[in-house]
Amino acid sequence: MGIVKDYLDPNAAAYADLADLDSTAASKLAGIAEGAEVNPADLAELDATANTKLTGIEDSATADQTGAEVKMP
Repeated sequence: MGIVKDYLDPNAAAYADLADLDSTAASKLAGIAEGAEVNPADLAELDATANTKLTGIEDSATADQTGAEVKMP
């Protein structure tokens, strides 16, 4: 049975890729305290398929939390 995603904001579907990160990769980030420094070597161990979903984000980019400004191909 697949995961059903319901969105209150029709533009929120743009955030779906972040929810689809590989669960084993996401588990490596579990328990990191807010504001904690992350060793780049730890990030390199993330599943490559999960990393590709974040490719192309510009340095210092921000996202509108409503999703109104986010455009996904």
